[in-house]
Amino acid sequence: MAADADQALFAYGVLRDADVQLDTFGRRVDAVEDVLPGHRLEYARTEDAGVGARPPGATHPFARRTGDPRDKILGGVLRVTAAELDAADEYHLGRYRRASVTLLSGTRAWIYVGEPPAAGAD
Repeated sequence: MAADADQALFAYGVLRDADVQLDTFGRRVDAVEDVLPGHRLEYARTEDAGVGARPPGATHPFARRTGDPRDKILGGVLRVTAAELDAADEYHLGRYRRASVTLLSGTRAWIYVGEPPAAGAD
């Protein structure tokens, strides 16, 4: 872990992939498993190349807040630096918004939530 990795980032999708981590952060980041209550995963197709490294037409998950405690997302907490968090923002290219959440463990973490824009909306 980087000495200044003081940011908790809850990853539930592609940011858990070692190759994406190497490309985005320049290193592999181990995850500590956790759960995000009150959210669920939904899936959308990319209509353009603007969602990370996914090609047009690829299916990708996104977190949506429901407020229902029965809904939950399984994932892992990545400890990253402020600069690496900025790199994750760049990776998501503004398609998601970063929000602060409290995980089941009580950990406060950043997560990318929201719905990608509709086809043709840019």
